[in-house]
Amino acid sequence: MSRRAWTGAAIGGALGALALGPALARGYLLRYDLVFVPDPPMTASTLGLDGGVPRAVPVDLVVTILSHLAPGDIVEKVLLMAAFVLAGAGIARLMPGLASASVAAVAYTWNPWVAERLLIGHWAFLLGYAALPWLLEAALRVRRGDPGGWPRLCAITVLTGLAGSTPWGLTVLVVLPVLLWPGEQPRPGARGWTAWVLTCVGSAAVWAVPSLARPGGIGDDPFGFTAFAARGDSVLGVWGQLLTLGGIWNRAAVPSERTSAVVVVLALLLVLAALVGGVRALWSAYDGYGAAVVVTGGISFVLASLGATPAGVGLLTWLDGHLSAVGLLRDGQKWLAPFALLVCVCAGFAIERLRAVLPAIGPVVVAAAVVAPVLLLPGLVWGANGRLQTADYPLGWQTVRDAVAALPEGTDVASLPETFYRRFDWNGSTVVLDPLPRYLPRVVVDVDDLPLRDGVVRGEDPRGRQIADALDAGEPLAPVLRRLGISGVVVTEGQPSGPVSGLDGMTEVASGGGLRLYAVPAPVAAPPRPPGWTVVGLVVWCLTVILVLVSWAAVGARRLLASRPT
Repeated sequence: MSRRAWTGAAIGGALGALALGPALARGYLLRYDLVFVPDPPMTASTLGLDGGVPRAVPVDLVVTILSHLAPGDIVEKVLLMAAFVLAGAGIARLMPGLASASVAAVAYTWNPWVAERLLIGHWAFLLGYAALPWLLEAALRVRRGDPGGWPRLCAITVLTGLAGSTPWGLTVLVVLPVLLWPGEQPRPGARGWTAWVLTCVGSAAVWAVPSLARPGGIGDDPFGFTAFAARGDSVLGVWGQLLTLGGIWNRAAVPSERTSAVVVVLALLLVLAALVGGVRALWSAYDGYGAAVVVTGGISFVLASLGATPAGVGLLTWLDGHLSAVGLLRDGQKWLAPFALLVCVCAGFAIERLRAVLPAIGPVVVAAAVVAPVLLLPGLVWGANGRLQTADYPLGWQTVRDAVAALPEGTDVASLPETFYRRFDWNGSTVVLDPLPRYLPRVVVDVDDLPLRDGVVRGEDPRGRQIADALDAGEPLAPVLRRLGISGVVVTEGQPSGPVSGLDGMTEVASGGGLRLYAVPAPVAAPPRPPGWTVVGLVVWCLTVILVLVSWAAVGARRLLASRPT
């Protein structure tokens, strides 16, 4: 790598360590959607073959494999740190000098988008975000006619796709405008286009095919577009929050200073200065293809803000009624990532311009630009001021896991009470997604309704809905569970929702660590499974990953051999 890349990697690593702080200690960082477990089992859910919405596919498969090579908490920390290091190194490679590389690396790794996604536990989104500069550089290589451009772009696309559907969507959003943009070089040929398109399709197959097999697709409650729309928690409102790279829907993931008028106004001035000072240079940079980056950033901002307007919600709701994949646009602020890339690249170009115009104060300007993002976002320092802490799973959980493994083969288990999120005393009562679907060696059925301040986002698991209906009606659960192919119920004690009812006729067979396992009386029906053809998606994805990475390695080996002196 170049000096710029190493500088960016060092900055990203240092800021990652500063942000994570106590979360780098041994143990598991469990917060909202950030859930890692020890020795995760391989289940139908891991492979996306259980009939549920494949939101964590193929992420869970990758984590499961890695967690059998190293302890799960170590894997978690390596992946979190990798997001910071790769983000810093990637954007630094796009900059013309060390000064601009340093400024861009700090801005890209330390901003509200990164902070909010970390605080809500979207670690896979952070990895996808870190890949965007690398994808942009690979696409630029293709447009410049680099013979290794297409293999590189396909390989990074596959690797980014490992993080799931949102990083895959961000990949297409960043790469496609560059490949289509008119320029001095002829547009890429059909052979390369075909390879990349097939790579994109193959990378998506593992979650797209199971989604197509579901009647509801991806997210079938239109209220989700409103519930997960960008928010404005400062005097600038939603537009100001988005312009300054914030605006996440969950207030618990917003650093406290982001509600301060002084902080957000200063942040807005810095963003506007970066855009005004750098857009012109970026427009003509990269052999003229920098203009595509500007356009991508604009599209990104529009997508992120759609749910924040009644007209946008209406459009999304209408589209969702005709195309289930539109459910991916829920949580609109996540699509702001390419806009963040635009702002940070512009910041680097603006610094280079200032250094050229005012060389006498160049070092002072660079130093101020490097320090400013951290000063304006102190709430991310040292584990978000201690909000990020590690914990260990109670030993009693292993007892329950062993008992679940002894339940009738081929049956599933249910997790109660009726909430998709949990609070554990041993984890500081931090809100966290139910770990049991990743921890237990069976497919786990949750009642996955999500209660929010403004309403309830309806769950996507039909079996969870039937369990919730039975509980609401005060009916015994055993007959319902037998019909649904569920042979056991794991009850998590001490939850805000209170004790679980409807367990009459079931026998407690194991307990420990605040969990209780109840066996459902026989006979238990076979659980419903999706059509057999859904395995095609997994097969296509596996073949795509293998073929692309092997091809990339072969191209690299040939170039290495060709560069050796004879």
